Amino acid sequence: MYSNLTHQSSSNSTLKCTRSSEHASLPTLESDTYRRVYTHKSLRRASASPDEYEDNVQLSVMGEKAFEAAVMTALFYERPLLGLSEMEAKKRDLTSWMNIDSWVRRYQMREKVRCHPELYETLHSPEETKASFYAYVGGVSVNLGMDKVQEWINALIGLEGTQRPPSCEDVADESE
Repeated sequence: MYSNLTHQSSSNSTLKCTRSSEHASLPTLESDTYRRVYTHKSLRRASASPDEYEDNVQLSVMGEKAFEAAVMTALFYERPLLGLSEMEAKKRDLTSWMNIDSWVRRYQMREKVRCHPELYETLHSPEETKASFYAYVGGVSVNLGMDKVQEWINALIGLEGTQRPPSCEDVADESE
């Protein structure tokens, strides 16, 4: 996660690669969000209006953006600084289907998805694999906030020690 800048010197802004990604624990979600994360759109009631959808589609869309933002934030703070083309290449690698599939398998996400029985095999497709992972990221964002998403993704991709500039609140606290 972002480190507390008041306890570190400003020169210590190195993003370190670690092997802790194998031990990145899955953040715990509230039960309603957990249920929604693992409910496939195939279980929508035909008569349901969009505001009654209790599946993972919206969380998946939100989670995709949150995941990409977390990866780019980690890469932005990596030291030595990365050039834009190197940053984009690393982002493509880190967000690849193969990586996402390995995380979905590690956390046994497919086994937790509730869907129409005829569609269970489609959960192994790249599209559904990504949707399952992104839905969980979206759930973390909704329940726990982007700082928790950042902390989890940093650990997951093996990039930890990310720092951020102090927020307005941090600056106000220091001036008092």
